[in-house]
Amino acid sequence: MDKVITVYHGSKQIVEVPVFGLGRKNNDFGQGFYCTGNIDLAKEWAVSSLCDGFTNRYTLNTEYLNILNLNSPDYTILNWIAVLVDHRLFSIRTPVAGRAKQYLIGHFGINVNALRSDHRVQGRRFLL
Repeated sequence: MDKVITVYHGSKQIVEVPVFGLGRKNNDFGQGFYCTGNIDLAKEWAVSSLCDGFTNRYTLNTEYLNILNLNSPDYTILNWIAVLVDHRLFSIRTPVAGRAKQYLIGHFGINVNALRSDHRVQGRRFLL
């Protein structure tokens, strides 16, 4: 894998310097600055039915990053689901649903916070 990659962030605004900690805590993978290598996906995230948006582009040196690739053979769909249910807010209406959530997290959960790194994007420091 290349050590320098280009990533995109779709937003309602231009984001010149990514800042960790401003996003919603209950996003799919927890609080973070979400990017993709797919410009079309970033464009889709940037807009809503009510307003236009921006696709921000960044060059990222991944040499010292801990990268979680849930598409690797080391993980299954259950790992992905466990990460989602651990971070998303949703109503659990029965005790069985609560136990199922805890089972998924306990057996397939991944501590995504342990992967955080101090890193630089285009010479500017931020946390991933």
